[in-house]
This record gives sequence, structure tokens and C-alpha cells, in this order.
Amino acid sequence: MLVSHASLAQYDTLNITDLGRPIDRFSIDRSGFLFVSFKNGDITRLSPELDSLTTFSPVKTGALNNLEAWHGFKVFAFYDQFQDFALFDRFLSRVASYDFGEDGLNYVQTATYSSDEHIWLIEENKWKLIKYDINNRLVLIETTLD
Repeated sequence: MLVSHASLAQYDTLNITDLGRPIDRFSIDRSGFLFVSFKNGDITRLSPELDSLTTFSPVKTGALNNLEAWHGFKVFAFYDQFQDFALFDRFLSRVASYDFGEDGLNYVQTATYSSDEHIWLIEENKWKLIKYDINNRLVLIETTLD
């Protein structure tokens, strides 16, 4: 399998063939570690030399909609089919998980972790872009997308 990450300045291409199953999502952190996810929701951390270091296996299995490791100290994983997301440390220990349904957000189509430790998300039912404060569990910014 050939994997490329367009945000790298040198547009590196990685050839990964020995993980035993197809990669669903991937992200590279600031130190060059590669985080890959699979259809069942497993997340594996690989060294810059592509050695497998750590794997997280969730209790509920399902594919991720988004996987981000760029933040440095936190890895963000969004599961749209469960309407929740998890934050991991760089060693894939879960440090927090949140369920959007508990806060009245109807259907989150996609979500991403922001540099100020909030969540940007698109709520599909109301077709809105929302900036969400996960610590205080409230909407900071709400913009209609029509």
C-alpha cells in the first residue's frame, strides 16, 4: 500500500506493506511518528522507521471518520457512527472521550481538533459550522452554512 501525506513539506511517500490489513486513516505527528487506523477502529502508532510501537483497540468497533496527530501531545479520533470522539496521549492512552448526543448536538457529520483545544464540527441536521468548548460543554461559535 502506498501512503502519502500532503501536509509534509517534502511530500514524502511511505510504502507500508507489512501491517497485515488495509489502512483506513492516517496522520503524522510533529516528531515524525505515524498513526494509522483500521476499519475496526484500532489505532497503531508507528515509529519514523515504520516499526509498530503501540496499538489502541476500542471496546466499540467501528471506523474512524477523522484521525489527527498533528497537535503534538494529543491524538484526536472522531467516530461519526457513534457520534463521539476520543483524545489520546501520544502513547495512545485514552485521556478523554465525549459523546456529542449528551450535549444536544443532533448529527455531527465531521469534527476536528483546533489549536486552542476546542472542536470544530459540522452539524448536519441544522447545517451549521460550530466551534465547541469540550471543557465547559458549550457552543462558542455557530454559523449557518446555507
